[in-house]
Amino acid sequence: MEYIPRRQWRYPFALEKGYYKLLKNYISKIFNAYKNKHEYVTSLVIRSSIKVDSDDEVTDFMESLQGDIPTPESMRPAIKNTMDVVNGFNKKEFEDILQSMRVNALTNEAWYQQYARQWISENLNLIKSIHSDTLRRIESELREAISITVEDGVKLKYLENKIKEIADSTDKRAALIARDQVGKLNGRITQYRQESTGIKKYTWRTMGDERVRAEHSERDGQIYQWNKPPPGGHPGMAIRCRCVALPVINFGDLAESGAYVPRANREAVREAMKRWGRPGGALYSKVIGADPVVAQPPVEPKPIKPVKPITAESNKPKVKDRPKTNKITKKNYHR
Repeated sequence: MEYIPRRQWRYPFALEKGYYKLLKNYISKIFNAYKNKHEYVTSLVIRSSIKVDSDDEVTDFMESLQGDIPTPESMRPAIKNTMDVVNGFNKKEFEDILQSMRVNALTNEAWYQQYARQWISENLNLIKSIHSDTLRRIESELREAISITVEDGVKLKYLENKIKEIADSTDKRAALIARDQVGKLNGRITQYRQESTGIKKYTWRTMGDERVRAEHSERDGQIYQWNKPPPGGHPGMAIRCRCVALPVINFGDLAESGAYVPRANREAVREAMKRWGRPGGALYSKVIGADPVVAQPPVEPKPIKPVKPITAESNKPKVKDRPKTNKITKKNYHR
């Protein structure tokens, strides 16, 4: 028998916002370093008549600017901390769901360290791309401002507006990365955690708001297998996906994986000891905090009535029978 927990699996919204603040803080250091060189920038724009040396001066400026900005590698500890915090949140959600069913599942999460290195590396690369793309765009706009033939005040205003545009678009990019990466992290460790415990299926759950894409809204409440992902992947794999996977509990599968240790029900423990020699996979006769998965009976098609053949006799118009009338007799007639 399979069971779906009544307790829902929460999404780490607060941790998503925390990661966005982390990325935003790093981006602000880039633009603060640029603002601190305002006089340097002004002198470059105003002295643009020195065409021979202007390219070299811009290169020197960019090298100086880059030296004032922390390297993306400096973000490694903060990214690792984000990974650990999201993992802790995810683990507690899983444990709370199992405990709501009076289940104590123990497992060795050997997969975590390898996946942590992978996720940290991917996010460091994303920060490196933010770092390099932002500096490249700043340099491009600086050279453009130097080259245009307008008054100095117009040049400076033009450059100021362009830098603001770069800052706004970079901030939006950071928000997208934070939402997407935390969703993917939460979804992936959910899969690894459930599979390592012996859980083979899950119920798709959405956030139930207007941001849910139509395709995922149709999947809400449907049961999927971890080894057979639907188109677009499991919950959290699509870009900016906030869907979660609620485990479908099968005590036999948990017992076979060696992760399930029953807390109560002595009869079930005795049965487990007969089958496995230790209390490692008993089936509860009554499960608390969950509803059984009931297979819907197949819908049988309605029988098709046979069509009567058309004959000359059946083609004749039908004459309605005349209604019967009561015959008045002396016996039932009364004046």
